[in-house]
Amino acid sequence: RTTGKIFKKNDIISINGSTGEVIGVEIATSRTAIKGSFGEVLSWADDIPDSLKVLTNADSGPDATKAAELGAMGIGLVRTEHMFFNPARLPVVRRWILRGEGLSEVKEFQRTDFREIFEAMDGKPVTVRLLDPPLHEFLPRPAQVNMELANQLGYTEPDDLVNAIEELHEE
Repeated sequence: RTTGKIFKKNDIISINGSTGEVIGVEIATSRTAIKGSFGEVLSWADDIPDSLKVLTNADSGPDATKAAELGAMGIGLVRTEHMFFNPARLPVVRRWILRGEGLSEVKEFQRTDFREIFEAMDGKPVTVRLLDPPLHEFLPRPAQVNMELANQLGYTEPDDLVNAIEELHEE
């Protein structure tokens, strides 16, 4: 839904991270802190060595760094497919899935991300789920295909891209 408001360079906005709502004012923010009852329970885990370890899910270096800052004892799950949802990475992954092109770029994405994750964890355990991308999360739906997307993915005609997507359809 849109209000029709147009924002220009240097306008101050805030974005609700849960809903995506754009708010045309600056909203005060605070640093993440673990407090209250939840913080108390987690502190009990810290008080009893080797009794309970709190792990996090993290799919990027910044997420792993934040988790370490908040006291995570490691990463319970790195979902490698989540590394590719970045809009700059998605076309590369789509070309790899559809055309077998760009594998070296995909590898470099992972090298960079894993380096950052392991550095942030500084020797703490990290569990990695190997890449098993559900195609519906990466490939466009046939109704979304247009000439621009087809060209971006190396196809000269939208119908050729639609046919390639349909050939890979998962049951």
